[in-house]
Formats: sequence, structure tokens, C-alpha cells
Amino acid sequence: MKKIKSVLSRHRLMINVLALVFVLGTLAGPAAADEFELIEACETGCTHWNSVNGCVYCQKCCTYGDYYNCKQIANNQCS
Repeated sequence: MKKIKSVLSRHRLMINVLALVFVLGTLAGPAAADEFELIEACETGCTHWNSVNGCVYCQKCCTYGDYYNCKQIANNQCS
């Protein structure tokens, strides 16, 4: 029993530092996962155009990682 107390008292700083590193690493785990949230990126553009009417169909497409979604929007919102 005295040996255990002796070892713990000699290495108290190292044990405290390791405990602190463990606690901080545990707390940082969920925050690191938030970095990989899917970011929405959207673009608007004309998909069909002719010389008489100009832009005939305008779409807004958004990507979410590997998934994408496009929807038709009013022609006056097309860039």
C-alpha cells in the first residue's frame, strides 16, 4: 500500500496532466463532429433559352453533400 502511495505522489503531476488531456479530448469530441455538417450550396440559372423569349425555364439547384435538389423558379429571379 505504501508503494502505491509513493508512486502516486511522485507522479502526481503527470497523472493530473493525463487526466486533463483525457477530459479535454472527451469534451472536444462532439465539437469536432459539428465540423462535418452538410453545408448547403445553391446556384440559380437558366436551363432553356431562346432568342424570342430569352430564358424559358429557370432553376435553383442546391447541393447537400452527395445529395442535390433542383426546383423551377420564376424566370424573373434567374440570373
